[in-house]
Amino acid sequence: EIDQQRYTVSAVVDHQLSLGHWQGTFAWGPNRPSTGATSNALLFETTLQHQRHTLFARAESADKNELFVAGALRGQAFNVGKISVGYLFDFSIARRLTLGVGALASGYSLPVAIHADYGAHPHSYMLFTRLNLN
Repeated sequence: EIDQQRYTVSAVVDHQLSLGHWQGTFAWGPNRPSTGATSNALLFETTLQHQRHTLFARAESADKNELFVAGALRGQAFNVGKISVGYLFDFSIARRLTLGVGALASGYSLPVAIHADYGAHPHSYMLFTRLNLN
């Protein structure tokens, strides 16, 4: 019997394709909220890098009981899913220095019971920069 409180399981793939360098990760682990029972959390993420272009995506699912701090739903666990996709472009700005500019979009899957509080189709967006020493 595996003690769910103490272990995680993951598999990582790193491969050079004709399209570019591809990496993928699948992971399972315990989600330990500050109060309440431990539950399962799953994720899959992948990245494809070709020269100065990087595409990436992540899908995750976990039961969350910390979505409400008061009211009738406080402490109840709800399964939350999230899918994110993004793109990064790297500019060479010095001999060993690159500046990356990127964008990320995420969509969430929520149970109907919490749509009134979080919306039926919540989403988020992010623009970001990254400074990388090569």
